[in-house]
Amino acid sequence: MESLQNDLEELETKIYHRYEEMAIDVQNEKVRVNTNYGELTTATDQQGEVWHREVTAIVNQWKYDIDEMKNKHPAVLNKNTDEITHSNAEIKQVILDLKSTLKSNNTSLTSNYKSRNAEFRRLPPKVQVISPSLSSPTINREKREMFGSLSPFSITTEELGYIMKPQQAVSSPPVKLLDELQLTATIDTGTASGDLLVTMHSNDETQSKIVRYSGSTETQTIQFDDQGRPLYSSGDYSKYLSENRNLDICVTDIEAKAVVVVNHQGHILTVVNALIHILDQDGQFLGHIENCGLGRPWGLCVDMRGNLFVAEWNTTKVKKIQYL
Repeated sequence: MESLQNDLEELETKIYHRYEEMAIDVQNEKVRVNTNYGELTTATDQQGEVWHREVTAIVNQWKYDIDEMKNKHPAVLNKNTDEITHSNAEIKQVILDLKSTLKSNNTSLTSNYKSRNAEFRRLPPKVQVISPSLSSPTINREKREMFGSLSPFSITTEELGYIMKPQQAVSSPPVKLLDELQLTATIDTGTASGDLLVTMHSNDETQSKIVRYSGSTETQTIQFDDQGRPLYSSGDYSKYLSENRNLDICVTDIEAKAVVVVNHQGHILTVVNALIHILDQDGQFLGHIENCGLGRPWGLCVDMRGNLFVAEWNTTKVKKIQYL
């Protein structure tokens, strides 16, 4: 009887509470693991953005080099053309002079004649422009280690002996706020290529458009579709825009109660109330997305796999929709 009582006391006061502690530890470990994986995903996205910026910079440099070479080649060909044209004019004049001399009885013209045929036999060089070509290695997706690698997944198990310790109250440490706020980072505005996107409206507030600047040069204007219909509402109502990592230009149009996204494929995605319209780059209707339970959609983004992400205003949720 005494042994039963001792077992009960030990189970109630020691062993049971220790198992409870271990259950809490497992739950805390789950939270920690989820947090770590979230941070790992964020770090992966950030590294992807770095690679994306590097690739964009390389491509832009290639385009610049192509333009430079394109401007030099016509100048070389034009110079060659001028040399040929000049020689042709001289040959024509010599032919006329020879014919005139042959018809003339003036012997001095014949005695003073000097042949230039040897000079004209040396033809000008033939210029052939060889356009540059782009060579790029085949991307081997099996060799991802050139971009970095993930450490292997592992689990360690620790054998715990029978540990008896009294229950102790655990309190969270007090949170101390900083006496002075600290600015930890400043994020430059602009696109991945360094361009600047600006929303504009006319002085009479009847037209709105998006303009891209590279330095002080206007390189792109987005205002109408192929049918001449405006993409954005008129007036000076606020319009928020950004270019995401996929080079999609996203604009929230408060007055129109719509979100307009011109993605990197040239498709125009619009949200009107809870219905998402898909148009091609010429403004032609391709289809629409509905029945997704959307509530006041506020932002759109399309990732590189064709997944559409819709941010809702009233639910503070982001919904992932596959539409391609």
